[in-house]
Amino acid sequence: MISIAFDLLGGDKAPEETVRGLVLAMETRSDFITYAVATKDVFDRYQKILNPFLSSGRLKEITCENVFEMDDEPVKAWKEKKGSNLHKMVDLVNEGFASGCISLGSTGGCLVAGTLGIGRLKGIERPAIGVLLPSKQGGFLLIDAGANVDVKPKNILDFARMGSVYMKFLGFEDPSVGLFNVGEEKSKGDRLRQESYELLSRSDINFVGNMEGKDAFFGKCSILVCDGFIGNIFLKTTEGVSDYLRYEMRDAIRQSFMTRLGGMLLYPALARIVKRADYSNYGAAPLLGVKKVFLIGHGRSGRIAAKNAILQTVKLCSENLIEKVKIVGES
Repeated sequence: MISIAFDLLGGDKAPEETVRGLVLAMETRSDFITYAVATKDVFDRYQKILNPFLSSGRLKEITCENVFEMDDEPVKAWKEKKGSNLHKMVDLVNEGFASGCISLGSTGGCLVAGTLGIGRLKGIERPAIGVLLPSKQGGFLLIDAGANVDVKPKNILDFARMGSVYMKFLGFEDPSVGLFNVGEEKSKGDRLRQESYELLSRSDINFVGNMEGKDAFFGKCSILVCDGFIGNIFLKTTEGVSDYLRYEMRDAIRQSFMTRLGGMLLYPALARIVKRADYSNYGAAPLLGVKKVFLIGHGRSGRIAAKNAILQTVKLCSENLIEKVKIVGES
């Protein structure tokens, strides 16, 4: 039976939504064990709803002494806050109790915990965050979505290769890779983009050239590769536009009786669109390039996102994602 470690203290809505999400996940699947990490007062507060899983042996309580806060300076906190929630979670993985782990907390903290605590795969200089986003062709992977601000062309190539392995793992045959750039022409972009283009074009991956941000949503590539600075800006902008359109659509429907009537007729179609754009349905993003499965969830995650993130972690552990990704560093 697969065992995972879950940080109950990570995220803006913890511990209420993380605990509720854990319960939903364990009710959905009964074939995994969770080592839940939190302070003693959290376990005391939620003892009643957690007790059925504790009694069955499927849930193990791991008490931490310190909490890795969202505004902590990651490297400093990692060195000074021994016994924190992230330290405990990583220890469970390193000591073999858990096959993988998941936190909805500080992205910077998770990066440090994954890179320094668990360690990188051989041959991988920079682990990267891969985020699934919706598209006309079933979705695309944005990598790197925020782990690495300053990178070299070799890092971009590694991101593309790890992204290709991950998308194949998810069922995409021969996934295509586009280099995020300011235009499609080969000569476009700064030195990093131009040198990365040359490396990607000579590699064994299915590289389809430069790609503008708008193109990925229409299915022109399966993987959009870039540095983490650009990737994170693109990701946050996409989330903002999605939220803005959702609110504008809601307000437009409420304008009059006729628009409300039209909204009722269109509701099934609109609901499908909103669901496809909702990050909570995509679970969490894997930190690709570390030695164990490590997923980072959205800080705003509610219980549904937490549930999906936990189930995604179980899936990646049970199907041995790391053995497939490690080939990138060895090649």
